[in-house]
Amino acid sequence: MSQQQLEFILQKNSVMGTVLLENNDFNFFSKGVSINGGGDVLDVVIRRNTIRNSYSESYHSQGIYAIHASVLL
Repeated sequence: MSQQQLEFILQKNSVMGTVLLENNDFNFFSKGVSINGGGDVLDVVIRRNTIRNSYSESYHSQGIYAIHASVLL
């Protein structure tokens, strides 16, 4: 079984603006939602989502991971 995740990866020194994740069901993903990379993330809104049953058979699992996020709701 492949490990699934929703991941936004930024190139170095890039900027990603306004992201809205709403009314989603993330089920049986290894990392849930991951926002990372070498740039800045502006205005990320994660609302009314269900992140459940995060697991991995080969490494750690997590619900939400974000780095370099200026506003994360």
